[in-house]
Amino acid sequence: MTALFRGLAAALLIPLAAGAQQATPVPASLSVDQAVELALANNPALRQSLNARRSAAAATRSARGQLLPNLSSSAGASWREGRQQVFNGVGFGANANTLGSSASVNASLNYGLDVFLQPKSSKIAEQATEAEADAASQQLRTTVTQQYLIALQAQARSILQDTLLESNRLQVDLAKAKLAAGSATTLDVQRAEVALGQQRVQVVQARNTLAIEKLRLFENLGVTPPDVDLVLTSSFSVSPVSVPLADLVDMAKKGNPNVIARRAREDAAAVNQRIAKAAYFPQFSLSAGYGGFTNSFTDNNFTVTQALSSKQSGCYQRGAVLEIVGQPFDPATCAGISLSPQETAAARSANSAFPLGFTRNPYNVSAQFTLPLFNGWQREQRVAEASVARDNAKQLVRQQELAAQQAVRTAYLNLDAARQTVAIQDDNGKLAREALLLAETRYRVGQATFLDVANARADFSRAENDRITAVYDFHRAFAALEQAVGRRLR
Repeated sequence: MTALFRGLAAALLIPLAAGAQQATPVPASLSVDQAVELALANNPALRQSLNARRSAAAATRSARGQLLPNLSSSAGASWREGRQQVFNGVGFGANANTLGSSASVNASLNYGLDVFLQPKSSKIAEQATEAEADAASQQLRTTVTQQYLIALQAQARSILQDTLLESNRLQVDLAKAKLAAGSATTLDVQRAEVALGQQRVQVVQARNTLAIEKLRLFENLGVTPPDVDLVLTSSFSVSPVSVPLADLVDMAKKGNPNVIARRAREDAAAVNQRIAKAAYFPQFSLSAGYGGFTNSFTDNNFTVTQALSSKQSGCYQRGAVLEIVGQPFDPATCAGISLSPQETAAARSANSAFPLGFTRNPYNVSAQFTLPLFNGWQREQRVAEASVARDNAKQLVRQQELAAQQAVRTAYLNLDAARQTVAIQDDNGKLAREALLLAETRYRVGQATFLDVANARADFSRAENDRITAVYDFHRAFAALEQAVGRRLR
């Protein structure tokens, strides 16, 4: 009953644990490092990748367990109707119902070169699974960081649109004031109000984009969004990477988790090739067994009758001999033979073996050497397939190394181009802001029209949006470089 209650408790606690993971609290303000930690703990896709480590560890334990003897046990009970079976005209079996039980313990060992190599292969495969899990974690870090940057970019654009909205409101107030003073027309006021309405649309769309990007961030984190508006607290500076390109490429060769995983798979393929070749070597097996049985009649009087018949049978045999030689014999002499109380008790005791009074079976131990000679070139096929798998694994390592180097070089070039773009867009943004201020000043004193102000504001909006895009393109390129290298660089 205790085991039953434990099983029911476990069945109930597993769903509760899963629900607790889904209910992970999310703070109202979130840094990029906190976002990465939440994702590593809750992202469903990553959890599936990490679960593969448990299977790999179990495979390693199983491979090591092959070095230990296999043990098995059995126990059983039987009932047989009291009826004789006839074979070739001769009846076998007792006329009384019988109960029987049996138990046995068996052990076996099977050793070959492949058995000794398999733990090493499984351990290397486990290390490869660990490396693949690290690669998945690194990929998730990059994905979360990229989405965090996208949300920050949407937030910056939303702030920009709010700023432009306030500027448009001031222009409407200014146009109305100038109309009242007689230095502007009704058309100027209408144009200012139209521009304000269009800017309100831009604000709504920017805020909606920000909300959607935050929801996508929560999807990557694997958690439910909080009821309050999330505040993104991390900030990033535009600074070039301080590590030379050659060192970054070397770091990628040594530390890129995908490269490490491919190398581990190549090592496992090399051991598997040796395991395939082990089929040419002999196998040794050893087995041993021990057991016993019981056999009892359901009717205790049947054993007493058998014991009496056995005791009287000697007398009847002597009588038969006397009759053959013509000597007198009285059958009543044999019928008068009876069992003593001790003999009756012994007969009844011999029938009380069921279920645990076992009669031991003989021990058995066997050893065998097996040397395969020919099996239709199946060994050769397995060796060839293992050799091809190893060569393919080697080529995959080279392919992954080339891909990592290419990714580092590409990300490095993109990062440098993005840094230069940010510098240019900063200058463009400053010039556009100065042009907007000049247009607004001239409009205020009547030296420019509202159309000049609207054009200057549109130029400023484009320049500022381009600057924001350039800044976050730089940060995303930096994250891509970290992904290719396989480590943090800032």
